[in-house]
Amino acid sequence: MKKSAIIKGTLILTAAGLLTRIIGFIYRIYLSNALGAEQLGIYQLIFPVYGICHTLYASGIQTAISKLVAETGAGAKKGGSRRILLCGAALSFCLALTCSLFLYLNADLVARAFLKEAACAPSLRILSFVFPFCGITSCINGYSYGKSKSTLPAFTQIAEQLVRVGTVFLAASLSDNPVMSCELAIFGVFAGELASNLISISTILLQMRKEKALHSSVSQEFLSHKTGKTLRKLSGLAAPLTLNRLLLSLLHSFEAIMIPTLLRRSGLSQSEALSRYGVLNGMALPFVYFASAITNALAVLLLPVISEQDSANDRKRVALTTERSVSVTSLLGIFCNFLFFFFGTSLGNTVFHNPSAGAYIRILSCLCPFLYLTTTLSSILNGLGKTMTTFVTSLIGSVLRIALLYVLVPQSGMGGCFVALLLSQLVLCALELILVHYHTDFKLSVYRIIILPAFAAAAIGFLCHRAYLLFTDNGVTDSLLLLLATCSVFSLAYLLLPVRFLFLRKQ
Repeated sequence: MKKSAIIKGTLILTAAGLLTRIIGFIYRIYLSNALGAEQLGIYQLIFPVYGICHTLYASGIQTAISKLVAETGAGAKKGGSRRILLCGAALSFCLALTCSLFLYLNADLVARAFLKEAACAPSLRILSFVFPFCGITSCINGYSYGKSKSTLPAFTQIAEQLVRVGTVFLAASLSDNPVMSCELAIFGVFAGELASNLISISTILLQMRKEKALHSSVSQEFLSHKTGKTLRKLSGLAAPLTLNRLLLSLLHSFEAIMIPTLLRRSGLSQSEALSRYGVLNGMALPFVYFASAITNALAVLLLPVISEQDSANDRKRVALTTERSVSVTSLLGIFCNFLFFFFGTSLGNTVFHNPSAGAYIRILSCLCPFLYLTTTLSSILNGLGKTMTTFVTSLIGSVLRIALLYVLVPQSGMGGCFVALLLSQLVLCALELILVHYHTDFKLSVYRIIILPAFAAAAIGFLCHRAYLLFTDNGVTDSLLLLLATCSVFSLAYLLLPVRFLFLRKQ
């Protein structure tokens, strides 16, 4: 049943994630054309602040809710699960409201002193209204993940993206003022989070009504003597997670903010530095992160499953779940590596009409296997209760990346940035792979999972790329359609040839 639940949940979240990524790509293409590379860089600078605040009011609490609900189980303990959700939502709402007030009142200071870009202040004020809604939605998602039910999070994820994009398109059609474009884009974030929140709350209330727990029973559960105990237990689990992730979020935010500054030290003007940053974070990295919709879905559902198996001391099942998860992630990372290596330049030029975007995508293709695998490994370690371990490894990766950026970027510009990203991710992935193997003792065939798929992907990718160049050299005009068709052939060939033989074996 658990195997079925994790497969079903992963498929649902993956489908939702891929759909939102597709919508997001269309939206990002629109933004890149409407804002330009420099304004897109300013827009991207807003999200480090969003990430820090989200960590404070939601990230650790959501994970704690998911873990506690999974450990509570079903049946007679339904009331305990609801109490965990209510306590977590109340705690998250209070923290989110505090963050909102602080950011709204100090937007100018944050923009000048932290982001080093005063033009971000109006967008930060709009962003401050997002936090309370996003916090409650995150808690409801954590509750759903803990119960291995991914339909609601998947649906709200799609709704949030549709409302965000629709709001911006509608607002942009009513105003052609380019100065307002960044603010309108952030307003779209607010509209999407509000819609997602309303859907989540409505669905949970309907579920409680069906369980006859909407009125007196819910209030009795929340106001009972067990509430204090639940709050202490939830806070005790969420606090270290939040503090750990807050430090990492601060490091990631500092890293994102320092890149334009370091690029200016390499000899670029402020406009050029923001443009390069906008191309990197607004065009190239979204392509590289595209398939992470699958690994993120797997990681979210792995945590409660691994946690439950570990609590039952079922080491065999933990090892088997780890082996399958690492295998799938490795195959996906190798596939994306060669897909973006062979077709990254064409994708960037065709989709964004920006040669730099295509060059960046091809260079960053080597990041895919390590990036995707790290997501899965971190979730496995968290499920085993090794949250401090994942914090330390992530801290090592962030500090190493910042140090490399500080040393290499002023000397080599964007080349130093790429080297820093690749080396730090490689070190982080290697550390977590060693630790997961130590704690689970899972078996993994290097030949079956790495060498054979890499050889197949390289051969198929080379042939498909040569065929694509042959068609373009002969004057095929619809390059986007041809590019998509060639990438689809590459994907199908990769799935049907090596992957079929990798998984049609007895476990």
